[in-house]
Amino acid sequence: MRLYNIVDLAGRLNLQMRQTPHTIYHVPHTCKDDRLDDTLHDVLNGAYMRETNPLYVELNDEGSNEAEIKERWTWSALTRVVGWDGVVAYRKGGWRDGEDKKKGFRVRRITRSKVALRWGKPRRFGKGKDGKGVDDGYKELYEVIGKGV
Repeated sequence: MRLYNIVDLAGRLNLQMRQTPHTIYHVPHTCKDDRLDDTLHDVLNGAYMRETNPLYVELNDEGSNEAEIKERWTWSALTRVVGWDGVVAYRKGGWRDGEDKKKGFRVRRITRSKVALRWGKPRRFGKGKDGKGVDDGYKELYEVIGKGV
């Protein structure tokens, strides 16, 4: 019976959205390996991310993990799986009185993206290399299949 309720709610929501001609609904994309943004994402595996936080690493007796800890400070929470994207609604008109009332758009975030995260080094722009020109093992598509792309 639960699946029927979900499908019924989705159908009624679809009809309601189509009956509001002055509202534009937009589904902004969420890509794999995006950094976590609390305003845009709901985390599905938050408990796992807190347990495996790379910043909380124990030092061994020799202190040899200091280099590893410095490396882990560069890690971020990155998107591994996108469950579904969020929805944003736009309506014409501002909140001011008079002439300004018809100018601009109002924006309302209906829902945030549902994502599962992982810890890792974020990819930097610039042909798969970080800002210092060091290759981190990333390859661009044109490097794999040739320059004819």
